[in-house]
Amino acid sequence: MNNILKVLLIALLVNFIISFLVFLFNMRKSKAKGLLMAIIVFFAPVFSELYFIMIGFFKIIMKLFRLDTVDISDLAARSKMQVIEAANIELERNKVPLEESLIISDRVDRRNAFLEILKTGGYESIQSIQKAVEDPDSEISHYAAAYLSEEVAKFKRQEKELEKSCDLNKDLPTLYKYVDYVGGFLSKNIMMIEEEKRYADFLDEKLWDIVELSEMPLEGAYISLVVSVFQFVQNDEEAKKWVDYALKYAQNDLETAKVCLKYFYNKKDYKRFKKLLEEIKSSPMLLDNETVEWVRFFNNTSETKT
Repeated sequence: MNNILKVLLIALLVNFIISFLVFLFNMRKSKAKGLLMAIIVFFAPVFSELYFIMIGFFKIIMKLFRLDTVDISDLAARSKMQVIEAANIELERNKVPLEESLIISDRVDRRNAFLEILKTGGYESIQSIQKAVEDPDSEISHYAAAYLSEEVAKFKRQEKELEKSCDLNKDLPTLYKYVDYVGGFLSKNIMMIEEEKRYADFLDEKLWDIVELSEMPLEGAYISLVVSVFQFVQNDEEAKKWVDYALKYAQNDLETAKVCLKYFYNKKDYKRFKKLLEEIKSSPMLLDNETVEWVRFFNNTSETKT
């Protein structure tokens, strides 16, 4: 017991000497600051002891109430959480937008960046890849052309499979599956015009099949898709057929009405455009921002003319 007391007295004396030295060192600037620093140093051992006592106390409380730290690996296994590994994070960090990869000055770096994009997410940037076919770097142009050729080949194989499914079972889910896939690819406009025309006709056929089988009008998004595809391949006759179909339902569905409005506006048929716009204004349909802007613009135009 006497030995413990001696150790404590020696520690206290050493702590006092250190505190006094801190006071002397800081009092040259400010006596108040020197005194404050000395007090902090002197009582620091006491606070540190209290700190460790409190840590131990909280650990006991957490164990009693089962508040201990969650094992992330166990939680991921039980809840089937998707854990992003460090390698994947690094991969995401190193991804370069396609447009940026094409302005890198070093030729080797440009090629490597472009190839990495083709491997990790080329389809998302397929229209930009189409532009890369014209790149002055022959290697990049070759990579882009090869990638597009492969995508077109994959599309043709998948389209044949979907066509077979439609032949075996021509129901609405099967037809919609065909239309979603083929229409989505054609909207990229990456094939030669003659090929686009051919598949546009296939798409057109399936959409009319849906119209025939369904009790509901075709959604405006599908009408907009087929009209834009036919406009791209310069088949205005077929595009007009779909616009005429859309006009029947234009006062009940805003997306369908917008197909007609855009078609009339692009054709400079302002008389039919304004007539339909007035009908939409007087209908109970809720208008989106784009349609409201059209209404305001043409209202202002009309007032200016009068």
